[in-house]
Amino acid sequence: MSLNSIRQGEGVARPYSPFANRSVRIPLAIEYLIIACGTILSALFAVYGQKYLKAEFKGDAQAIARIGLTPKSDRVGDEGSFAVIADFYKYLGLIDKPVIAGVLGTLLGSVVILIAVRKSGGIRINLFSIGLILLAFLLNGIFLGQFTKEIFISFLVLTLLAAPQRWWGETLICIAMFAVAVWFRKYWALILVIYLTVRMIPPSGVKLFGRKIHYSHPLLFLGLLVSASVLISLVIGLATGNAGDYFRTSVNQWRVGDGSTASLIPQYVRGNNLITGILNNLLSTLFIILPVPLLLLAKPYYIASFVVFAFLWSSLFVGYLKLRQGGSFIANRAFALMVAFLLIQGSFEPDFGSALRHVVPIIPLFIFIVACESKGDSNFAGGKDAKAVPNGAGLLEKLRIESSK
Repeated sequence: MSLNSIRQGEGVARPYSPFANRSVRIPLAIEYLIIACGTILSALFAVYGQKYLKAEFKGDAQAIARIGLTPKSDRVGDEGSFAVIADFYKYLGLIDKPVIAGVLGTLLGSVVILIAVRKSGGIRINLFSIGLILLAFLLNGIFLGQFTKEIFISFLVLTLLAAPQRWWGETLICIAMFAVAVWFRKYWALILVIYLTVRMIPPSGVKLFGRKIHYSHPLLFLGLLVSASVLISLVIGLATGNAGDYFRTSVNQWRVGDGSTASLIPQYVRGNNLITGILNNLLSTLFIILPVPLLLLAKPYYIASFVVFAFLWSSLFVGYLKLRQGGSFIANRAFALMVAFLLIQGSFEPDFGSALRHVVPIIPLFIFIVACESKGDSNFAGGKDAKAVPNGAGLLEKLRIESSK
């Protein structure tokens, strides 16, 4: 299928394509069977498989358990967000029950996957949809099947998928992101800003002052990603007085050569100024999409990791091509968060292992945006509530309509 045919929404002829207007779906009974089996296998891995993981997969879980089992009066005081999540598990009575906590984590992840699949209209019979489902359950068992901060990101994604297309639904999503920024990861404040920007101006465009603003040409979209990465680097540099890759290098400077990880994201361009920070963040973003440094390690695990990263982030560009002609409010939400997450990972993630761990709870958004229908289908148009906003033209217009009712 040519890009021109995708632009014109002519996807009917290829029902197995992720761009098809009407696609072939797995029967509902089989779909539920797949999700049930995936949920069970994820939970079983949480019970029996965690002990086989290497130490680098368990660092966060061990830190959470150690802090949670330490009385508050005996804590050092610099535990940060680890103390928040440890106290959360302690409040639930799970801090001394890691297996049960892991099972509950996988169940939460599976529920979010189920909601993403059903909201999208079902599992498409193509490589992207089926591959993402299988990968989601595999990583669900590995990363959510233990003590982890990522369960709160799963709750956030659940909110994004389930919140209605109303002003308070959008506000609830923003509050959830802000809460993550306050209690867990400060860079979620930047994610929130980028999310709102992309949400208000989706790929299909929005009319402002009588003029339509859009980025339906792929080269323009890539140019905007580059520009956004440069802007983020400048903001970090000006805020810290260091290079734009300051947060990554400040963490990694203590880890280089200590044997703790072979997948550090290095300084590709040496230096500590605005230009080197910009270049390093651009290269880091590129290599998160296509992690050639992992491929060059030439070991089975890193080659598999290369495939996982490339497969996941190629889904973002599949979603972009579909949304150029318009999409449902959930599709535009998913796309906005995926774009924001990619840009922030390129500026903050210290290593590829952390990048993979952090992306796991948002994989349901990848599943949704690949599986949802193209323009013209009732599922993709967002159903009854979305008809007031042709082609999902943006949050600003929707809020204007809501306020005039």
